[in-house]
Amino acid sequence: MRDVLLSELHSPHQRLQVGSASFHQNAIHFLCAEPRWACQVWGSFSTESSDLRLSLVSWAAERRRWSGTSMQQVLQTALQANLKEALLDQSVEYSRTYLTTLIAVMTPGADHTLSQKPSLSPPPWRVQSCWSVWSCCWGPWRATEGGPEFLSQALCAASLLLSQSLQTSLFPRWCSLLEVHRVPEAPEALRRSCAGALCLAGAPLLSMALRDHTPLPVFSTRLINTGLYLLQDESQQVRIKAAGFASTLCQARRGGGERSMYLMQVNQALPFLLELLLEECWDSPGALEVLLCHMPQSDLSSVLREARDTGCASLYEQDEANVFAEPSVMSACLLPYLLQLAEKYPASSVVGERLGVWARENVTDLLENLRVCKDLQPGDTLDPSWLALLMDSSFHGTLCGLWARAAFLLRLLEMSDDLRPLCDPESLRKNIQEVHCVLRQNGVQMPAAFTAALTGDLP
Repeated sequence: MRDVLLSELHSPHQRLQVGSASFHQNAIHFLCAEPRWACQVWGSFSTESSDLRLSLVSWAAERRRWSGTSMQQVLQTALQANLKEALLDQSVEYSRTYLTTLIAVMTPGADHTLSQKPSLSPPPWRVQSCWSVWSCCWGPWRATEGGPEFLSQALCAASLLLSQSLQTSLFPRWCSLLEVHRVPEAPEALRRSCAGALCLAGAPLLSMALRDHTPLPVFSTRLINTGLYLLQDESQQVRIKAAGFASTLCQARRGGGERSMYLMQVNQALPFLLELLLEECWDSPGALEVLLCHMPQSDLSSVLREARDTGCASLYEQDEANVFAEPSVMSACLLPYLLQLAEKYPASSVVGERLGVWARENVTDLLENLRVCKDLQPGDTLDPSWLALLMDSSFHGTLCGLWARAAFLLRLLEMSDDLRPLCDPESLRKNIQEVHCVLRQNGVQMPAAFTAALTGDLP
């Protein structure tokens, strides 16, 4: 009977037959119930009709009898060999089902929060498969027709293929995809997929370097930065997945086995990534930019002008579930790492040059904003406009951004004689302390980390 069914499935039909799709589906389910026949059907996957291929991938997605059997490798080989053709198919439903099946076959029963173990000898077609996913899925038409869920599946599939090849030449383009879709404006499905992608492909590559005590790849700062962005995401699911990336790296750094893996809390994961950045990537070109890009702006003049023209927004307008979304908290969290980076000034002429460029480009604006801040004296009576400004979240965030940058500049001036012509460090310290006194007398309370930085208590 199975011979007859198989022959019928492979027989060409000149005309459309009513009920053929249902027949194909039932026939596939019947044949694939036995591994021997299933292997035979999947062996000729590339030559089958579009309806039959859809029935095959739907069966593999819905019925997991292949998991843990010899069929799994047969399915994986067939799906990866025909990946590009499937993604170029005009049917979005077929492409989506195909990706779902490929992901299921490559990670049967796996938790995508934690990284997968890479293959030591990856076959060459995996590199081509990664290019196929990227070139086919991120075209204008496919991205529009498929929607966020389809792109999320594509990113997951590409990350799985990348994790099994670990071709470093492909990582920069992959990093760029993550950077596009990690932003708050991106759909949550894509942001969640970015966090999962970090675990699938980013964590294995960095973990290998950490375990072997070898330098991290040049794009490591980009991966760490994406992790920092996603750990501040408004979605708890995204933050938890991003914490899985940090958990894997932490375990690799400690030299622990995979069996003792545990999932870090978000409030532990974010400081860990900052520590990793400072200890392993401090001399990388983008280290300073990673720290500063998570800092609130420091242009106080524009904030005051906007508050005067449009009014102030309530500090408690929205109750954020993530504490690191609060600018003052994030600024206080980043400040110690900025100061540690400033301490590296004498350790490397290249790093010293980068830090010096930042100091020269920003000293004028910082001093001007400190002057504006010092002029904020409402007088003996706190008028309504000042009270409204005190409740403005952007005002507090900007103050914290200004304070952190001023403390960073102060530490740089103390570390380098070459930078002192820009500004006398003692004069700057006195200026900051006077501004702090004025603000405190008028109801502005700064986080303790900023006070500690001025008194030298913060390392």
